[in-house]
Amino acid sequence: MPGPIGNVWPKPLELALRLLLALLLVLALAQRYGRDMAEALLPLIGHSLVWLDDHYRIIDLTLGTEGADSVIRLRVTLARPLVVGGHLILPDARGWGQVTTPVGNLLQAPLVLLGLLLAWPARRWREWPLRLLFIAPVALLLVLLNTPFALWGHLWDLHAHSYEPGRFSPLLAWVRLLDSGGRLLLGMLGAVAVIALSSRFVGATRGARATETHP
Repeated sequence: MPGPIGNVWPKPLELALRLLLALLLVLALAQRYGRDMAEALLPLIGHSLVWLDDHYRIIDLTLGTEGADSVIRLRVTLARPLVVGGHLILPDARGWGQVTTPVGNLLQAPLVLLGLLLAWPARRWREWPLRLLFIAPVALLLVLLNTPFALWGHLWDLHAHSYEPGRFSPLLAWVRLLDSGGRLLLGMLGAVAVIALSSRFVGATRGARATETHP
């Protein structure tokens, strides 16, 4: 029976076994390379934050540790005046703010993406190279939809808590969604997109070849 993304549905027992093996693999990769991956992404995250909101000047963006957790630590100061809830906040060279987000939050969506891509069987072997080709840009997109907004949201919450408590903020709503399972959902949607694109691309290529062979 065709699946919702063009592939045949795998048998439940087979899929469960593949998911288990994929889970063990991605957890091992996260344990071994997760911190290195997060460190390599710091410049991209920093540039994204500057693009999202130029009110802040980044003093420091590094990896750190809080208890048993590895975290991304962002320290900023105001680069220009900021108005929050009718209050004018002026830059002060002596003032700075600091927020953190767990490295695990950064890795969650890309690891879910990778695990599902490894677990879900391909209908044709040609789909595997395409999955590998698509996974990098999709994983980067998932990171950009997650970590820069999480850090930005934590910064904004520092101001909103003091000057505008209780007011609805689309940014803070997005951060709450991420914290409530949104990262898992992003990884799943990314996997569906990659599998569907790979399947359709291979199918279109086969159709074009068949047309050339039988004009």
